[in-house]
Amino acid sequence: MYKVIDNFLPDEIFAPIYDCLMGDQYPWYYNNSVANKTDINFYFTHILYEWEQGAPCSDFFEIIGTPILDRLPVPGIFWLNRFRTNMYTNQGKKIIHKFHIDDPKEKSIKVGLFSINTNNGYTEFKNGDKVESKANTLVLFEDIPHRSVTQTDTDLRVNLNFNYINYIN
Repeated sequence: MYKVIDNFLPDEIFAPIYDCLMGDQYPWYYNNSVANKTDINFYFTHILYEWEQGAPCSDFFEIIGTPILDRLPVPGIFWLNRFRTNMYTNQGKKIIHKFHIDDPKEKSIKVGLFSINTNNGYTEFKNGDKVESKANTLVLFEDIPHRSVTQTDTDLRVNLNFNYINYIN
């Protein structure tokens, strides 16, 4: 169902990504809903790549996206659909978002979630399984119903979310 890879990046590659995303120079953009338009909670994102453009749409893609994609344990050829960063702020209580799938139009989509910092937020699957937010951890799964849950022990929960299709299994 899902695969968890701890310590996904070597420290010398992870540290600059962490510093970029947790620093004060990275641009974050407000979104007034998380899972869908009826999920009335907010978070911040930054889209690095969207397939409609056929190329990265942020100068930060080379710094953040490329090192992760270059190390994916994906055999064969894959097509990148979207790559973005997410930031959830501490709201003093756990906010449980609605279950969703990332791309309901495309049945072959796979999801990658990469945690930047360790906190008590998590990703939950509809079957009840939970994957904690642990720095430098990658989770890969089929695009099945999942949801995010915010943290209460740190100011921020920061992760990367990307969607892809693997053409050779």
